[in-house]
Amino acid sequence: MAGFGGMIGLGLLLVLMGCFNMGGNLTTIHWYHRRNVREEDRRSYGRAIGGGTAVMGAAVALTGALQLALPWEGWYAALLAGIAAGLGLILYGQLRYNGGIF
Repeated sequence: MAGFGGMIGLGLLLVLMGCFNMGGNLTTIHWYHRRNVREEDRRSYGRAIGGGTAVMGAAVALTGALQLALPWEGWYAALLAGIAAGLGLILYGQLRYNGGIF
């Protein structure tokens, strides 16, 4: 039971970090990931990276909440789908606005 509560807390923390990034605060992103981002693209870059982080956080929190409510083992497939979607958004932002992964 305590592990699932930890998943909810971690997920909500990731959603909060994603919201900060979407608002234009890029301080939670390593400098080498944002060094090639032009000033005019900072907001769009933050939305892409923050959106991906928020999607992954929502997937983690939702999985923890559903595991508390329903005794079904298939929630990990939903977790993996959410993490894959979030990583896809982050990869898109990195490639489009930074010119590469590093």
